[in-house]
Amino acid sequence: MKWQPPRMARNLDDPITGFQVLGERSSGTNFVTQLLLRNLDGAARTPVYGWKHGFVDRRVAPTAGLLTVLVYRHPLRWLQSLHARPLDLSRAMQGLNFSGFIRHEWQGAFRKDGGEEASTADMEPKAKVNYANALKLRSAKIGYFEELAGMPARVAFLRYEDVNRDPKATLAALAAGFDLRLKPYAPVQTFKGITTSPYVPKQLPRIDADDLAFIARELDLEQEARIGYSLEAVPRFDGLPGWDIRSVRSVARGLRRRISPRSGGISRPAKG
Repeated sequence: MKWQPPRMARNLDDPITGFQVLGERSSGTNFVTQLLLRNLDGAARTPVYGWKHGFVDRRVAPTAGLLTVLVYRHPLRWLQSLHARPLDLSRAMQGLNFSGFIRHEWQGAFRKDGGEEASTADMEPKAKVNYANALKLRSAKIGYFEELAGMPARVAFLRYEDVNRDPKATLAALAAGFDLRLKPYAPVQTFKGITTSPYVPKQLPRIDADDLAFIARELDLEQEARIGYSLEAVPRFDGLPGWDIRSVRSVARGLRRRISPRSGGISRPAKG
C-alpha cells in the first residue's frame, strides 16, 4: 500500500497548541494519539470533543489552538477488527458470527450498573435513531467528518495505514502543514502504544463472497474512493510493506496458529 500524505484543511490562522484524535473504534486512534503525544512539541492532548468515537459536536472545532485529527481505516480490516473486539456495543451485538455482525442494526451502548445504556453518540445526529448496520454508520460518520474541511477548523484527515507505514513522513507533513514543532522522533512500538505487547499486524480470514457483496451494496463506495480506499485493495499488514519485520512476524504467527498441535495438520480459518 503506497503511502499518501495527510489531507489537511486550515480555515483559522491562530497557532496550534493542542489536538484531539477522532475516529471510529478499531481505526487506530490510540496509536495516532500516542504518536502525536510523543512527537509534537508545544501541542498538548486536548480532549474537548469528549468521546472520540461518536458524532462529535462540530461546533467545538474552532476552539482556539485546536487541531482536529481524523483517522480512518480500510473498511474490511476495520470491520473484521471491530467484530473481533466489539467495543462499546450492545450485548445484542456480542458473540455474533461475522455475517450476522455486519447485518445487525448498529446498537452502540455503554455498560452501566450491571446493565447497559444506549449510546446516542452513535445514532443519527438529528433523528436519534440507530443506523441499519455498521456500513451505514461508517458512511454517515465519514461524511459528517469530511464536512469539517469546509468549516472554521484546523483539521487533518489520516489513513491509519499511512501513519503505520511511515510515521516520520506523516509527522513531517503535519508539521509543515500546520506550522508545528517536532521533538526528536520517538516511535510507537507496542500495540496501540498503551500496552507492553509489541505490535504485530493480525492475520485475518478472507471474507466470503456473500458478505463482500453485502458490504459493497451498503457502503458508499464513491466516498471510500475519495478518502483512498477500495474493496479490491486490502492492506494485508495495515499498510506495512511485506518485508517489514512486523509483517514477517505476522505471517509466522499466523502459520503457527494454523498448525493444529493435536492433529499435526493444518487448521483452516473459519469463514467470517
